[in-house]
Amino acid sequence: MKARILLATALLLTLASCTQRTSSHDEPAQGLPPRIDVESLLDFDLSMDISNLTLAELRYYRSAIYARKGYCFPEEDLRSVFSTTTWYDSLLCARCTQIEDTYSEHPADDSEWQRDYRETYAERASMYVPLQFTPEEQDFIRRVEAREAELYKLNFTAPEGEIVNTANILNPWQLEEFPEQLRSALAHNGFAIVPADGIQLFHLYEQNDYNVFPSFVTTDLYLQLFHFYFDCTLREIEQNCLDSCVNALCDQLAADITRFGASTSDPAVRASAQWLQDYITIAKVLLGGQPANNAKTHADNVVTEVANCEKAENNFSAFLGYTDTMFPYSLFRPRGHYTVNERLQRYFRSMMWLQTVTFATDRPEEMHRALTLACILSHNQQTAETYRRIVEPLEFLLGKPDNVSIMQLAQEVTKLNMPAAAVLTDKHLVQQLTSRINDIAEQQTRIRPKHQLTSHNKLNLMPQRYMPDAEVLQEMVDADTNPTRRKAPRALDIMAALGSSAAERILIDELREAQRWPKYPLQLDSMRRRMNVINWKETVATRWIDALSSLTFDTDSSADKASVPAGTPYFMLTPAWQRKCLNTALASYAELKHDAILYAKQPFGAECGGGGPPEPVIRGYVEPAIHFWRKAVALNDEFQRVLQLYDLWTEKNSAPVGSVTELARFLLACTEKELAGEPLSNADNDQIEVIGSTVEYISLDLARGADQFLMSWDDVQGPDRNMACVADVYTANMLNIPNEEKAIIYEAVGPAYELYVIVEIQGQLWLTRGAVFSYREFGQPLNLPRLNDEEWQKKLEQSPDFGVPEWMAPVTVPLTKRPTPNAEILYSSGC
Repeated sequence: MKARILLATALLLTLASCTQRTSSHDEPAQGLPPRIDVESLLDFDLSMDISNLTLAELRYYRSAIYARKGYCFPEEDLRSVFSTTTWYDSLLCARCTQIEDTYSEHPADDSEWQRDYRETYAERASMYVPLQFTPEEQDFIRRVEAREAELYKLNFTAPEGEIVNTANILNPWQLEEFPEQLRSALAHNGFAIVPADGIQLFHLYEQNDYNVFPSFVTTDLYLQLFHFYFDCTLREIEQNCLDSCVNALCDQLAADITRFGASTSDPAVRASAQWLQDYITIAKVLLGGQPANNAKTHADNVVTEVANCEKAENNFSAFLGYTDTMFPYSLFRPRGHYTVNERLQRYFRSMMWLQTVTFATDRPEEMHRALTLACILSHNQQTAETYRRIVEPLEFLLGKPDNVSIMQLAQEVTKLNMPAAAVLTDKHLVQQLTSRINDIAEQQTRIRPKHQLTSHNKLNLMPQRYMPDAEVLQEMVDADTNPTRRKAPRALDIMAALGSSAAERILIDELREAQRWPKYPLQLDSMRRRMNVINWKETVATRWIDALSSLTFDTDSSADKASVPAGTPYFMLTPAWQRKCLNTALASYAELKHDAILYAKQPFGAECGGGGPPEPVIRGYVEPAIHFWRKAVALNDEFQRVLQLYDLWTEKNSAPVGSVTELARFLLACTEKELAGEPLSNADNDQIEVIGSTVEYISLDLARGADQFLMSWDDVQGPDRNMACVADVYTANMLNIPNEEKAIIYEAVGPAYELYVIVEIQGQLWLTRGAVFSYREFGQPLNLPRLNDEEWQKKLEQSPDFGVPEWMAPVTVPLTKRPTPNAEILYSSGC
């Protein structure tokens, strides 16, 4: 009954729309297949010569026979095109009335309505109101179908240098203009990237939906959503959990240190306790608290260090023992998502302090301070538990400590089963513990400056995290030649070390890295062996990188070819597509570094210092990178597992998790169908059609503040509004680099670019459109402040192409005027 009411309601709306359409068409609608006056197809010569017609033209002549009988086309483009005529809608409405009458005579049972409505409608229409064709019409349809079959065989028969027959595309008319530069790029590679200025990838998919343009769902779209989900979840955890934990830890340590210092008369222990009081007080002040009532000299230390951290310029520090080498205060400038509000800025500086201030093992005074702090942690379970609540989730999310942590030293102290005072005053035990920590550091610390100006082994209260990509960046520079032959790494080095032959070819053949630095191939081979032994399932961050590494494969390698799934489309088997994949992977990598900017240890070259006729279907296509989609699902599952394990769920970060998970699994399921040669279902295509809105709604849920409701992306404020983001990943300051060439290296994401792809769906070639990242890499002078997102977005307004790598030129088509979907054909008839 409900279905019949809906159908009746839709019919009334249909009749209303039919009576309103009175426009006449004296000329062919703009943008329709050339040489076709669609208005005249109500009556045309069925004996016409069809030998010179294109597939697109043949399709519309054949469909016209159905249109003039009121046939309800399931395809959105056909229904939209014929709805531009003065005659189709009235015929459709009449047939709709006939079909409606069958529901009175032959009511549908419940099982029928549980199926796809379009299929049910089509079956009932063919059963009870079958189309009737004259012999002449039947003969014309047979002739056209035979000619179409001949032309479909030529889909991939193209002139030399081209890989797809662009003359066989069925819908080029959906663009107002089809520039030759774009057509040629599509013919040569099967796809083309067109620079644009989108602020979010999902906006383009919403435009596709509005303009009934077939969507190509890229891995970029999902990766951008996962980055935003990860980034927003991390800041939610920081503001609702870690911030208060750091504050509690500072309070607990301050109290523990005071008690410990007062309990001893040993001058060395008291001196260490006094220094540690200032050290913890600085962290507390940076977090937003008030300094403790210390002696004047200690208060001066606190004031000086807090000022240095807030100024964020490299400087010497007597308090930290950096009298000959500058301490890297520039790292204290909030970047990433930490510029969003003052609370996150304070948290950033405080955590940076706790993570970067070191205790050198070869300096007895500093080692004694570290041992004092370790003794305090080992003898107070409440303080140790607070410490673990901070570091353990970060370990599973982002990686294990690179430097040795104070907690590791505390664990060595616990093994002695001795009073703290006895440990600290026994020189033999101190030496023994120092030796043990040095052994651990030699095995654990991998991110070391090429030119070390301070101690070799160091401890931190909370060391920054080891990430394998940082080790590659650290090792792919020339630290021996003077002047250096390679002062800074490239992110392509990471992909090459992960096994990307496409990245290696670009580095060797195009960028001439081996000519610039003869040791480059050997060093790259060393890094490749090192990456092969990494446990990529260890953390969420390593799983993210591992998923990115699965995007590329070598089309010329027999080993890689063996792993390419059957059914992989032609355009993905080209070297050109591997560049697109590198662009995707490196842009997503830049987002990972942006999200982990506080915790990941950065390599330095040197210390510094309904009813009615069913809605028509718009065809869609998912980038069938099946290895990636499988790892994307596993990545999302692992992220949820860690949040569950450490009880890090909040009302805000738990709400979108189901949607993100479902989307990943849906895109994997579509990929499996495409590779198996199975058509996507109507429901699949419907979900692809609205995927832009789906991603926007999830993103809005993530972007909203407490008690805030966002209607659309226009309501989003601050740097989150724009997908462009930046992260400093390497400090090129080796001693063999001339001072004027020292720099900070950035990985970044620019505006959303457009991707056009010719895909074959059930033997037909369709022009589809999707959105891709715009990856950027560049360096800036060492003396400039480290860039944040707001500054990067402003820089892009002045220089939209800044930082675009030269190796993307072969697959990029910079058009003076970007292609625009045909605005005249937007809607179905409304029946």
